[in-house]
Amino acid sequence: MPSAPERFAVVAGGIGIAPLYFLLQETGARGQSALVFWGASTKEQFFSPAEPFWNADGTGGKYPSIVQEICAQGHQIILATDDGSAGFHGTVTDLFERYLNNPSGREEILSRYREAVTTSGLIKTDGEAGAVCSCSPGAMLNFNQNPESETFARVYGCGPGVMLKELCRIIGTHKIPGEISLEERMGCGVGACLSCACKTRDEEKDGFRYSRVCLEGPVFPAGEVLWD
Repeated sequence: MPSAPERFAVVAGGIGIAPLYFLLQETGARGQSALVFWGASTKEQFFSPAEPFWNADGTGGKYPSIVQEICAQGHQIILATDDGSAGFHGTVTDLFERYLNNPSGREEILSRYREAVTTSGLIKTDGEAGAVCSCSPGAMLNFNQNPESETFARVYGCGPGVMLKELCRIIGTHKIPGEISLEERMGCGVGACLSCACKTRDEEKDGFRYSRVCLEGPVFPAGEVLWD
């Protein structure tokens, strides 16, 4: 958990947003703000705000989108899609690396993709049914007024292995500490079958060992996992 008032980044690929959502929920309740980079193949994979739910008594309604809930908790979010249907056209790690590598262009990046979020249909604004907070799109997204000088104390990531490998390379290059949550199939869930084992650093055992994601993980320091 980041220490207040640390500014941190979250990088999620697809359903990798699920475990990170609870981190955002907890930190948002403590008044901390993150810049969230969320990528998917297409806009539809960001979960539509029109998903209905039904109660046992027959009443129901529609869930707000995760994008809307993250914004309402005080965080800032920009999207990336492989097909360009929402936000940045490319992978979420490409977007994150571009943001880190180009301080003078960050304001343009944030402005462009803020508009993409507010026009995506994934959030509801003042006066719309189902709005989770009474504020304008700009206030919900509340982008840093001086992004050029922004630094992240820590980065948290979850998503497919190829995405996490690239994320670890990026934050290693920029010397930003981080943690990643691995997505692995767990045959038994109690550490007996070893089907979820991953290679991690261990200076005392030939430089590496195999860690069970279900027991020693699923969260590891970004520099601890060996990808090759």
